Amino acid sequence: MTDVRRRRTRPLLVAVVVIVVLLVAVAVVAVIGGRGAVRTSADVTVGGCVVVNDRGNDAVAVDAVGCTGDGMTFYVAARPTGRAGCPATVSGSPQLAPDLRVEIGGDAICLVPDLRQGRCYLLPTGGDGSAARRAARHERKGCSTVAGAADSPIYAVTRRADGTARIACPGGQAAWGTEHPRAIAYCLAPTRG
Repeated sequence: MTDVRRRRTRPLLVAVVVIVVLLVAVAVVAVIGGRGAVRTSADVTVGGCVVVNDRGNDAVAVDAVGCTGDGMTFYVAARPTGRAGCPATVSGSPQLAPDLRVEIGGDAICLVPDLRQGRCYLLPTGGDGSAARRAARHERKGCSTVAGAADSPIYAVTRRADGTARIACPGGQAAWGTEHPRAIAYCLAPTRG
């Protein structure tokens, strides 16, 4: 009788193990679920990070990512409703980080560049098409890259200051800072190539 009971409970035990493994997999996907394609502003949180890629014809793809990546990432500064604008730059040149209000799925998100000290970035100026297209044109570059064109300068981040929106930079460098989604400021030196 015990052999019959074991044969009956073995498939049940296997089924329970499979269900537990599936539940763990679903939980892992839910935890990592903050990353991936952004279809509406509800898919990202203010303070989270995204990448923006050009899809052509003035369309972009926005993906949620971690804020420690090597590439060009942006902080989500706000999720405005309706036609509301983005939070203003606190200090420095608005041309270095113009209003980057990106429309996605009928909603919008406001972006702020997430720059890392010691790295170089192409930072397109405000007169280059839609905000989404400008965001997609931002990219990390090698610091030995030849300086960009007038509408797409390449800057080296010589200093990053977290916790403040204002920063004093040496002569020849541009200061830029914001308080949204958190206070952060940069000193940016144009590359010479």
